[in-house]
This record gives sequence, structure tokens and C-alpha cells, in this order.
Amino acid sequence: MADRTEPRAGFDWSHVHARLAETSERLAGGLSEEEIAERLARRTRELAAPETAEAAAQRRDVVVFGRAGERYAIEVAYAVAVAPVGNLVPLPDVEAPHVGIMTYQGLLYAVVDANALADRAAASIAVPSFVVLLNDPASAVGIAADVVFGVTRVPAETLDASPARPSLIATVLPDGASLLSPDAVTRNARLVVDHRQRDTLST
Repeated sequence: MADRTEPRAGFDWSHVHARLAETSERLAGGLSEEEIAERLARRTRELAAPETAEAAAQRRDVVVFGRAGERYAIEVAYAVAVAPVGNLVPLPDVEAPHVGIMTYQGLLYAVVDANALADRAAASIAVPSFVVLLNDPASAVGIAADVVFGVTRVPAETLDASPARPSLIATVLPDGASLLSPDAVTRNARLVVDHRQRDTLST
């Protein structure tokens, strides 16, 4: 492997080393090497320290996803899973907000479009790439997503901020994602797929 500390044609490594030295001096601010090392070690300990139980209780996780350019989020506590779409079946003569139905681990879910539920112009007929499956005891509903941005942690008071009246969008998070109310999603889906197991009665 070539020695990257040696200059080579087309790139002036001596200039890079000089800039790094200037940056180090500026950051040091007249501190000794021991003081700098102690500050770095203290900062490392602070960053590595586990979140206290009290601090963790004040923040909750949400999964953030997108559909037709809009950003949405739902609390992880209300999600069964985020599943890739592989067996989505459109429903003939069933209009928006319904995208279709799909199975996940043997259960049947109705998939809806949050844009259509919210009467947003961004409603899309494109087949989603993912479905955010909701954990609801009475119905099986999934929310269509083109992209999943990941899970983020937000202050509990932000999630608990209630609108003046019950709404599909509970609040807007600092990153601009609309936090969906899972109850409102299932209530407005209008097509309920009941996947609960029932006892078979013998005759």
C-alpha cells in the first residue's frame, strides 16, 4: 500500500498537513496536551454515557416514512412492522384511500394511502415499496410508504400535544413529518380487515 504521507503528483499533501497543524493550534487555544486530552476524554465519556431512565421516559421513538413527497411518522409502539411490498393485491372497484390488501406472516392487511386520507394533492396511485403495519386490536391496516427514513426519538410532550379536535395528523414534528394518529388512520380507512383468530364451533 502506498504511503499517503508522501507527496505525489497531482496532490499537495504538504499543504494538507499544514492546514491540519493550523487547525490543531486553533482548537488547542493555548491548552497543554494533557488538558486537551482530558477535555476529549470527558467529552467521550459524556457521549458514551447511557441515557438515564428518566430521560428515556421523556422521549419516544417514531418511524418516519415518505409517500409521494410527503413525510409522515407514527409511533413505533403502534407499529407491528415495516414490511417490503411483495404481494400487494389491488381491490377492484375500491377507491382511495385504499391501495390494496397484502398478507404479512399469515395475516391480511388493508393498505391505505395517508395522502388520500388527508385529502392531500400528493395522493399517489404508484405501488408503494413498503407498508407500515399498525398494531390495532380491532382491525388490520397498513400505511403505504415509498421510502422509510428510519426511526428517530422525539420528546414525549411533542407526541402528546393534542389538536383542538381529533385529527388524522396529531402534530407536526420538528423535521416536518406529520405525526399520524393510529386511531384516526384505522377509523378513516373505512375498510376493516379483521384478522383476529376465532374459535371454531363444532356442530
